[in-house]
Amino acid sequence: ILISGQSLIDFEVQYFSDPDYTNPIVDPVGYVNTNIDETIYVRVTNRDSSNCYIDGSFIIQITSLPVPIQPIDYEVCDDLSADGYYSDFLLNSKDSEVLITQDETLFNISYHLTFNDADNNIATLDKENPYRNINQNRQTIFARIENKNQSNCYQITSFDLVVSPLPIVNNLINIEECDIDADDTVIFDLTINTNESIGSQINIGISYFTSETEAEVNTTPIINPSVFTNTANPQTIYIRLTDNNSECFIVSDFTIRATSLPIPIQPIAVSYTHLTLPTNREV
Repeated sequence: ILISGQSLIDFEVQYFSDPDYTNPIVDPVGYVNTNIDETIYVRVTNRDSSNCYIDGSFIIQITSLPVPIQPIDYEVCDDLSADGYYSDFLLNSKDSEVLITQDETLFNISYHLTFNDADNNIATLDKENPYRNINQNRQTIFARIENKNQSNCYQITSFDLVVSPLPIVNNLINIEECDIDADDTVIFDLTINTNESIGSQINIGISYFTSETEAEVNTTPIINPSVFTNTANPQTIYIRLTDNNSECFIVSDFTIRATSLPIPIQPIAVSYTHLTLPTNREV
């Protein structure tokens, strides 16, 4: 308030809450505002002459501190490469989770690889374009929520990028059954491939389908795969293995075939004549 070189010994500084300078602020050190934006009025008076004073004002403004919300982890399924990396994370999809009900027009959200980067607001990741994780399978991302009008008014939270592995399809068996009545249809037990495909994996669900598209979108599974009658011969059956925790899935297939019974042919009867030759005699 005072110009450099002036002293409180020579000048008195008073604060007022009104432009008429009639309501002095008794305790300016412990003043509690009553509005988000307030104008404070100041009068600096020469202690030797009360009529020698100058008036001024300044504004105090309360900036909203963001409330950091812990987003849920950003989980995706790995592809068939099974390398633990994913190239299409869209970080801005987490903006709404970070803010929840807070006014998005008041805050900026940025994403960073480390807490230190977020704290210093450096090395900001491009949240508008697809991001590829640099740590295999799981990587922590730090989100900085900052008041647009006051950059030092911010909070930091975090979440993980998770690339979940696909289930593994083990050896599938192509199934053949004898077509006894020669109508190209047989009842097959498709579940022969349940244990074959899952192996030692746990928390894996399996479904059987007659269409690859239906297997991909998980619609119209075969209701009772242990007694399935083929509708084509041969016929491709699709299985869908799903991780019950991550819901990641993989589709594979095997073939079922109704095989014809061999037709027995009546062999032709063959007769043999047994000849006895005379023995040689001496004369």
